[in-house]
Amino acid sequence: MLARGATRQREIAIRLALGASRPRLVRMLVADSFLLSLAGAAGGLLLTTWAAPLLSRIQIPNTPPLPVFALEIDARLGLYTLAVALATCVFCGLIPARQSTRPQILPWLKQTAFEGARGGGRRRALVAGQVAASTLLLVVCLLFLRSLLYIGTIQPGFDMDRGITAKVTPERRNFTTEQTYALAEELVRRVKSLPGVEGASYASLVPLGGDSVAGWTELKDRPDYRGPMIQYSYVGPEYFRTMGIRVVRGREFQAADRKGAPAVAVVNETFARLEFRDGDAVGKLVRPRTGDTEPWREIVGVVADNKYAF
Repeated sequence: MLARGATRQREIAIRLALGASRPRLVRMLVADSFLLSLAGAAGGLLLTTWAAPLLSRIQIPNTPPLPVFALEIDARLGLYTLAVALATCVFCGLIPARQSTRPQILPWLKQTAFEGARGGGRRRALVAGQVAASTLLLVVCLLFLRSLLYIGTIQPGFDMDRGITAKVTPERRNFTTEQTYALAEELVRRVKSLPGVEGASYASLVPLGGDSVAGWTELKDRPDYRGPMIQYSYVGPEYFRTMGIRVVRGREFQAADRKGAPAVAVVNETFARLEFRDGDAVGKLVRPRTGDTEPWREIVGVVADNKYAF
């Protein structure tokens, strides 16, 4: 629209020279811009009406269910679209119209072919800038689509088809550690009593939850060795069975693994392979490198690798 307005400056100057009034020309130019803006807004609304049901049903294979979005075409969206159309009309119509109908029309009437070509260069620069911006947006959209398709090929290592996760924040009520675990166990008990529930557990971090706690590890039989930084989570009994994570060796956490019992840990296959030369981690003692306050934990099981983030 800006380039179109620039091409009509000589035409507007001729109209003014022939006696056309400046307000009438401004109204004509603004009306043209408003009709174009309104047509674009109407086309956008029609496209949104067609695409909204499709976007609501998007689900990529092998990924967690996407949040449910309420994509509704209501009066608020219509008013917002109209406001954008009016803003576009003012920016691309009213301001150029006032500049094109300014009293100094003689320079436009005396414009030579060379000056017209130079003006055409400015118009081409505007068009080239718009095409470049549109191309950049298209490339970003294609890269985003490629990332979504790539995520669909990743095997996360746990069951995402039948599981539901929920987040609670007891720290906001200043719960102690004991109160937090008591709350988690009570929630698990209530969830298990619901019809159709096959299993339930709790964890301080869940896969794809967006949080992470990482640190260095320390091995009992290798005090001078500092292993790779790992991510760890405190989980409840039957967590791996509930998540569909396969136990490769040993066992998973049980109800007997509570406070007062010997501290235990379960690691994944990558940890066992990196930390222990023979890959046999069951029975070894490990703890986060946070000082002597953290107890040594006996590794009682090795589970298959799973992804906590894409």
